Amino acid sequence: MKVKQIPFPEELIEYVEKRRKKTGIGFPEYIRHLVLNDIERETNLTEEEERDVESSLRDYSKGKFTVLKSKEDIEKHFGGDK
Repeated sequence: MKVKQIPFPEELIEYVEKRRKKTGIGFPEYIRHLVLNDIERETNLTEEEERDVESSLRDYSKGKFTVLKSKEDIEKHFGGDK
């Protein structure tokens, strides 16, 4: 993952903070959400897919994810050896 620092005017930060608090996610996740919404316009995500992305971002921000480092990890995690 890459990290970018983006300066924001104070008024914009205040506005974003008010909006993102309604979603229950952190500032970086909210900004990613906005970017994904922009991409959605090009990719035509369904409402269900958008909800899945938002849910995934919330889970990620809470540390609810699994790191799979190898093909074997992936197969084991998804039951590929059945």
